[in-house]
Formats: sequence, C-alpha cells, structure tokens
Amino acid sequence: MRHLCDSNVFLAIAVEQHAHHALASEWFGALPETDTALFCRATRISFLRLLTQKIAPDYRPLSNREAWTALDQLMADDATGFATEPEGLDPVWRQLAERDSPSPKVWMDAYLAAFAITSGMRLVTLDKDFRNYESAGLDLLLLKA
Repeated sequence: MRHLCDSNVFLAIAVEQHAHHALASEWFGALPETDTALFCRATRISFLRLLTQKIAPDYRPLSNREAWTALDQLMADDATGFATEPEGLDPVWRQLAERDSPSPKVWMDAYLAAFAITSGMRLVTLDKDFRNYESAGLDLLLLKA
C-alpha cells in the first residue's frame, strides 16, 4: 500500500523531541515491506520548513543544510519514497477547497486530500481535520495515542 504522509508525520518520525515521535515512529517501523510512506512536493517543502523552525521547547532548529541532510536520511530508507502529482488532481483539489469564506488552512489540507484520492493512496496524518474529506472518498489513517 502507498501512504501519502502529511508533513507532520514525517516531522514526528525525524524529531525525537516531537510530542508524537514514538507514535509516528512505531507506525513507520511497523510498515509491511510492500508498503511505502511517501512525500509529495508540498509535504517535502513543508517538512524542510518545519525542521528549520522552533517546533518544540527543547528543539534546536536545523540549518537549511542540516534539514536537507535529515530529508536525505529519511529518503534513504527503503520504506520512504516520493510521489509525483497525479493526473486529474486539480479539479478534485478545487472541489474540496472551495468555501464561501476565507479558509487559509483548507488549501493544503484539500490539496493533500485530493492528491491521495486521485492517486488511490491512503493519507496518514496526525491532524483530525482531515476527517472532513472522508465523505469525498479519502482513505484516512489518523495516528492517535
């Protein structure tokens, strides 16, 4: 199975100080050999950005060079990969993102949901807001303690 991971999942795997490090690492470590945890372009950029910010009280933000190294280390694992945008993504993204009010957080969530839906992937996240997209066909795995 292919799992499109939200950046928060990869961040929790990579950063020991992250509140959900144990949870995400346990999920990642238990993946069957045939499964892959995937970045897309947007989650990769978000992962790099978050590594260079203060995300936990005892976390030292990485330099951009160190963030690339952290990404390289994750990508070196056979269970990790990169997914390119699927054909037909934009109309689904637009449908999921349209709102009658300003909703800035919806853009990325709707994009990732549309990406997973049009790719036939499961979306793995720590963010319960993705439940809003299950009725549109999102296969969701919400990691929770």
